[in-house]
Amino acid sequence: MLTNLALFRAKPGQSETLGATLTSLVEPTRQEAGCVSYDLHHSFDDANSWFVYENWRSSEDLDAHMKTAHIQSFLKSVPSLVEGDIDLRRFTMTSAPSLKSGSFSGKNIIVTGASGDLGVAIVQRLMAQGANVLAVAGSKAKLPIWGGISGSGVLETFVADVSDAKQVLSYATRGSELWGQIDGFVNNAGIQTKVRPIVDFFPRRTSTVSWPSTSVACILDSSMCCRECVKADR
Repeated sequence: MLTNLALFRAKPGQSETLGATLTSLVEPTRQEAGCVSYDLHHSFDDANSWFVYENWRSSEDLDAHMKTAHIQSFLKSVPSLVEGDIDLRRFTMTSAPSLKSGSFSGKNIIVTGASGDLGVAIVQRLMAQGANVLAVAGSKAKLPIWGGISGSGVLETFVADVSDAKQVLSYATRGSELWGQIDGFVNNAGIQTKVRPIVDFFPRRTSTVSWPSTSVACILDSSMCCRECVKADR
């Protein structure tokens, strides 16, 4: 992981404008595939002092970031806002990343069964905590349900039947195409079957287990998706 520090000193009378301009870079930068985290800071002691703390998966991702339209536009405004040169410092993380509970910033996660009430709640929570989510639904008619979801992460959608191996492969492949690495998989999909007491699935005097199709689909779905994601990461 590559860490970059960008330190800025505003010209007299330009601190507020510089701060607003830097703030406008936060969300589009967090949307970039290689961005792990991107946070703006303002000095307690010096009103003209600002810095950005950012983490990238690789130096290539940071180089690509510097070529984006929002950064190029910002660089054109630097002479009127910043005193002297921007102080850029690159570091390589030598310790293991801190895995704080509930933090999914920069993680790429596939969620199946994402159009149900529980699925929508899962997608909303992950995106609110910074995750990029590929939400998988069973039909196109259910896609509009995510219209009100927002967060610092990116939302992508996909339609697939999780009981169909080829369609499972399709959404796993799509996730890899979007982000390269898949960091998590939430197997929330289910197929409605006749409701029966659990003891009916284990008949007496027989070793045969009559598993409902929903259980088989969930097991196969998660197994196939995880297999394809691991293959893509190699």
